[in-house]
Amino acid sequence: MTTNSRREAIRSFWLELGWLVTLVITFAIPLGLDAVGALTYFTSLLFWLIPIVYLSWTFMTVTAAGQGRRRKALLISALTIVVLGVVLDFLLGFKTLRFPDCAKPDWGNYLLCLPAVGGTIPVEEILFYALGPVAMTLAYACADEKWLRAWWPTTTDAGARAEIGRTRDEAWAAAVSTVERGLAVAVDYGHLRGARPPLGTFAGYRDGRRVDPVPDGSCDVSAYVAMDAVAAAGEAVARAEPALVSQRAALRALGVDGRRPPLNLAGEDPTGYVRALATASAAAELIDPDGLGGHLWLLQPVGLDPAVCQLVIPEVFSAA
Repeated sequence: MTTNSRREAIRSFWLELGWLVTLVITFAIPLGLDAVGALTYFTSLLFWLIPIVYLSWTFMTVTAAGQGRRRKALLISALTIVVLGVVLDFLLGFKTLRFPDCAKPDWGNYLLCLPAVGGTIPVEEILFYALGPVAMTLAYACADEKWLRAWWPTTTDAGARAEIGRTRDEAWAAAVSTVERGLAVAVDYGHLRGARPPLGTFAGYRDGRRVDPVPDGSCDVSAYVAMDAVAAAGEAVARAEPALVSQRAALRALGVDGRRPPLNLAGEDPTGYVRALATASAAAELIDPDGLGGHLWLLQPVGLDPAVCQLVIPEVFSAA
């Protein structure tokens, strides 16, 4: 292990430990306040404030090396949710929310009650919308940053771009978890950690042609898959080592070679020759390393003895 990797491992350990401690404190304080009869709407907001403090520090730490765009995106997302929540609370809160203590002269257990459409709302409600969405947005942002550190470390080079695949990994893990016994297979264009495209792979397609990827509904948008990250997610659920091979290697191992039929078949059976030639042409397209053959196949055994995999599809697993 190199010095940098050791340092990163220690850093990740303390970040994980800090998150665990934060979770414990987040739940312990409100429960403790409730035990002594001091839990109010205002003091319950510590449930959001404590993780905000830790996650903000964490996010700023892991994005310290010139990741201004991600910080800006987080700020815009959080502010948008907060503003919309507060505005909707003032305008439509009276339809679903009731705060009877606001009718009391001293506002009961609330710090302050504010006039709103159709009634009044406590200032704690505003604080809730200021803290809750921020905490949740930070949680997702930090989860994405954790994925990036593990699978696609970014640089400050001009134009450098990483494509976060955390939710895709979670979707694959969920799919694998539904398999009781068998082989889960995923096939897609992809890349591995040692050869991540520095400018990303985001692309748009319209009527089968590649166009600028504009997410306005005018075209399909797509990106290649970090297949090693997907593989690790499935392996963690299945507790079995997967095979990850190119489509070319997999199909060739299964007997697809794309070789032209012998020319003498054209004289003996012209129709059969044309049919065989069409089959060979389709096979060649499937295993073209610069085309469809560049797809990656991920094969995740679930509940299978490794010997079974070697027996059923030995060529594919031996090619991994």
